[in-house]
Amino acid sequence: MMSVEMLCACSVLQDCADQLAVMGNIIGANTRLEKEIAYLKDQLDTIGVKSNRQRKFVKSCAEQLVCQEQNLNRHKEKDLEDEVTMLQKKTEEERKVHKAMEAFLERQHADLQKKLQYWKQRYEKDMNTKKQEITELQTKRNVIQERIQELSMKCKHMEEVIIEDRMTKERLRAQLEKEQREGDAATRIQAWWRGILVRRGLRSPKKADKSKSKAGKKAKKGKKKK
Repeated sequence: MMSVEMLCACSVLQDCADQLAVMGNIIGANTRLEKEIAYLKDQLDTIGVKSNRQRKFVKSCAEQLVCQEQNLNRHKEKDLEDEVTMLQKKTEEERKVHKAMEAFLERQHADLQKKLQYWKQRYEKDMNTKKQEITELQTKRNVIQERIQELSMKCKHMEEVIIEDRMTKERLRAQLEKEQREGDAATRIQAWWRGILVRRGLRSPKKADKSKSKAGKKAKKGKKKK
């Protein structure tokens, strides 16, 4: 806004100067022109005073603006310095943390390498042990299978023996039953025959005595022969 006023003042001064030049060329004009010239001079003086005041005002405003800008710049510089200091501290802390993390990760890596080596050895050892166990189990399985085959053969033989024994017992039982039946039949026949003889003896006692005497004689002869 001040620059616009200054431009306006300069244009006014330029116009006044032009008017003075015109009035210089027409010296001897009437009194009205002189009065106008005097009036214009007064206006020029007034404008010069105003322009001086405006220049002083503009200068003071500019100085104040410069001072304010310097103050703001100092505050900004201080803030930036504080921020730089804080960032440096953070950077230093992050560097320390990074070193600590790097050392920690190196230790962890070394521990993991040791554990990996240990587990590799443990794996190989366990694998060898398991292979030996598997071999032993296979050997035992083969032995057990052979034993099972042997026992199965024995079982078959025992079954055959048991079947043969059962058949033998069955034959003996059948033979015994047959002999029992024959003995029973013979006993019945003898009882029947004795019954007949008894009935005959009751009918003819003399014949019975004769038969008894004959039986006694035969018995005596048998004893003598012995």
